Amino acid sequence: MTVSGLAYGIDTLVAESTILAGGKTIAVLAGGLDSIYPASNTNLAKKIEKDAFLSCDKLSLIRVYGTKDDWDKLKIFIPSNPKIEFIPPIITDEKLNKIEMQLLKYARVITEQSSIIDEQSLVLDRHEEMLQELMYTPIAISNLSLSQSLVEIGGSVVGLRINWNANKPPITAYINGEEIGSSENNYIYPYEITQDKTFTLKVTDDRGSAERSVSIKFANGKYYGTAQEGTYDSDFILSLNKEIVTNGKGNITVNCDNGQYVYYAIPTRFDTPRFSVGGFVGGFVLVDTIAFTNIYGYTEDYEIWKSENSNLGLVTINVG
Repeated sequence: MTVSGLAYGIDTLVAESTILAGGKTIAVLAGGLDSIYPASNTNLAKKIEKDAFLSCDKLSLIRVYGTKDDWDKLKIFIPSNPKIEFIPPIITDEKLNKIEMQLLKYARVITEQSSIIDEQSLVLDRHEEMLQELMYTPIAISNLSLSQSLVEIGGSVVGLRINWNANKPPITAYINGEEIGSSENNYIYPYEITQDKTFTLKVTDDRGSAERSVSIKFANGKYYGTAQEGTYDSDFILSLNKEIVTNGKGNITVNCDNGQYVYYAIPTRFDTPRFSVGGFVGGFVLVDTIAFTNIYGYTEDYEIWKSENSNLGLVTINVG
């Protein structure tokens, strides 16, 4: 058993050490049980009351870690008149000061080492940032396409699919400023389209972004084929082969039988066509210009060109 006060320093150390060792301790309070001082030792007082309770009338021996003068100053009445042994304090104030100084020294060493570790950690973090910088690849869009990019003028498109590929999964993705799912590489445009429209895809990673655009265009067709001479109107043009284009250039291949001519019809807004057959330029004449109405009811002026000769057989014509 130990007897001490409940002050900071030796008193606290003696009481806590005794409890940890499984012993009993008495704390003498100057202000009574209802006034624990210092207040920071309130929990320690509760431990003494709970774990070190002692019935004085059954004591036979008391070991006091201190001097007889210290014990006499306490003026504790013990009915059983036990034997009292006095043991010099294990830790004196002088020793405690030395311990505190040693602890302060260790604390300084630990602080210095901690500072070194912090500096090394900062260096490692910087090296990691530099490595990530060297390994970083900016996000890029490698492909962007539409399920339909050219539509006959006067018509409409519903459910247009926008497809794309990026060099890495994006964090966010936007179509014309509207955020879409970034986990997929396609998007169904939810609105009907009746005129030219451009779609701009923007994707982002943790450092930057990339953009790419693609457009859907509405155009009229070029019409070509073989027929006998007749009335030149919308029905005549619609009877020919159709190809939706934005200009009249390109090759056409037809099989022109007996009594048939090769016909070629394009919007008047296109450049004047230049025909070449087998390396020879020419061979076509402009036979009429009409107001042509396509299958969607869209009307536009068209030129109708006819080969000068009939019965050309299987022939490829270059239109420049």
